Amino acid sequence: MTGVFRSLLFFVFGGVLWGHSLASADVLIYPTRLVLEEGTRAAKLELVNRSSEAATFRIHLVNRRMNQFGEFSPAEPPLPDELFATGLIRYSPRQVRIEPVKPRPSG
Repeated sequence: MTGVFRSLLFFVFGGVLWGHSLASADVLIYPTRLVLEEGTRAAKLELVNRSSEAATFRIHLVNRRMNQFGEFSPAEPPLPDELFATGLIRYSPRQVRIEPVKPRPSG
């Protein structure tokens, strides 16, 4: 994998969930950025439902563009010099139902 391709191969999952309001911050996504480097074939993403109810989420990939200040913006449509691996990435499941995190007993 070339250095240019490797450096452009990243996905931000901060807005990839559908079916539940992320504005309420009821779901935590970790990590928010996955980088697949040479020799890396898999990565793990963790979702935590912080609400009081079970919720169903649909998952999809979103390409983002990062500026020199580290701020992200949508990369649709891609610029002529941008390379994204969306068509090369496989992931599952595409939809999950996550129970809420149970509060820890105090004391």
